[in-house]
Amino acid sequence: MRKFLLSISLILLAFATVKAQYQPLTVSSGFNQDVVANGAGAAALSTTASVDVNAFCFMTNDYQPGPDAPPAYALPADGMLTSLANPSLTFQLADLSANNSLRIATQNASGTLEFSNPVAATKIFMLASSGDGAATITGVITFDDNSTQAIGATAVPDWFNSTVHPVATSGFGRVGRATDIIENPAGNPRLYQIQ
Repeated sequence: MRKFLLSISLILLAFATVKAQYQPLTVSSGFNQDVVANGAGAAALSTTASVDVNAFCFMTNDYQPGPDAPPAYALPADGMLTSLANPSLTFQLADLSANNSLRIATQNASGTLEFSNPVAATKIFMLASSGDGAATITGVITFDDNSTQAIGATAVPDWFNSTVHPVATSGFGRVGRATDIIENPAGNPRLYQIQ
């Protein structure tokens, strides 16, 4: 079994295409884990889970486990990301001090995200990555009239080195949740923009 993280906008995410404009969707419920270390103190104090079995998490540029300066190359503390693949598409991550991802850790498990601002859309984008190898997800979109649309099998790439989907952001480093050791692997980790 492979663990994987589905982070809608990692924390959210999604943007809907409405008449060639992007409109952010706000998740009102469904995030179940905090996988982003932020603020002062140990990573284990500001997260509830890791992204992979090696216990690594994402981190923000205000994460400071000790007296050293916070890493400049991390995710922005304000949670605002501009897609590298499409600069007119931005993602606002959810509250980085609360559950900020839908983390699905076992095969055949599921989760549900609800949005507080549903819109009519032709496309929806999300930020996602998988720890410990690629994963595949399926889904169902439920509309306000209770009709549904299936989302077929969709690849969610490993958070390192994939080009299966456009890379929305990369090279923001990671931190050991139990060790507070910060790593900055070239061009990794990655969050993918999945349509």
